[in-house]
Amino acid sequence: MNSIRKHALPLLALVGIMVAVTVSSPQSQADPSEKPVVIANTPLPVSGSVTTTDADNPARHPVQFSLSGNESTFTVPADQRLTIEFITVECKGVPTPITPIFRSIVSTVAGGANVGYLLGANFEGSDANGLGFYLGSFLVRIYADPGSQVSGSTQSNGSVCNYSISGYLIPN
Repeated sequence: MNSIRKHALPLLALVGIMVAVTVSSPQSQADPSEKPVVIANTPLPVSGSVTTTDADNPARHPVQFSLSGNESTFTVPADQRLTIEFITVECKGVPTPITPIFRSIVSTVAGGANVGYLLGANFEGSDANGLGFYLGSFLVRIYADPGSQVSGSTQSNGSVCNYSISGYLIPN
């Protein structure tokens, strides 16, 4: 019985101190600048088609074109600047498998500098003659000066790449 009293008294004192500290410590309060947000509207039904516009730049005119083969070019109109946003490249004629990634190039002139952009097309398979087929799709932002040419080429002899390109023109 003595040992219980001996341990009970310090334990009771510890519990009392914890209660006193808890009661006397400041309670957390919500930030007075926070206010509840109430959403009262409901979605409106939409029927038919919805037309959207590029409100931040109404001068943009969509453009898309293809470059077929290794000697094909697109000439940017003399009074407009081209921004290329998406390129798909398809290359054929490379014996299988030279490499799992085939390098093709799209070249433009921007700010007077001629630059070639390497596009790595991935190996997709081969035809009955053992010739490889490579495909790649690229989200890009490439510029071309007014009156300049956009061209596509490859670094592999005997192969042909075709490009599908989309973007927009802005009057210069």
